[in-house]
Amino acid sequence: MLFITFSIEEGLLLLCNPLCEAIIKSCLARAQFLHPVTISGFLVEATHVHLLIVVDNPNDVPGFVRCFKTENRILGRRKRTIWCESFDDPIVLTLPRALMVMVYMYSNPSKDNLEESINL
Repeated sequence: MLFITFSIEEGLLLLCNPLCEAIIKSCLARAQFLHPVTISGFLVEATHVHLLIVVDNPNDVPGFVRCFKTENRILGRRKRTIWCESFDDPIVLTLPRALMVMVYMYSNPSKDNLEESINL
């Protein structure tokens, strides 16, 4: 299992609206189809994205992330990127650690004062 985080270029924000949500989910689905990983959880904030994924082949991860970042092309941004080039992908080896990652991920908006709680 990997906990992947990548950021938006400085000065840009992902908007919280149905169109942006549909684009992000579409990019995730396409990346998952082309690079077989299991998405256990994901969270998109205005400045960064968190993913918890299970992989059989670690070599699929860079292609998965690159494919997800095609949002630039979908939004028609050919000369300027939305995403920072690099990403962080620490390995999650145990179930307790995976649960800690999920708690961190889903409590992140509350911690950043974007939501009052993690309740849906």
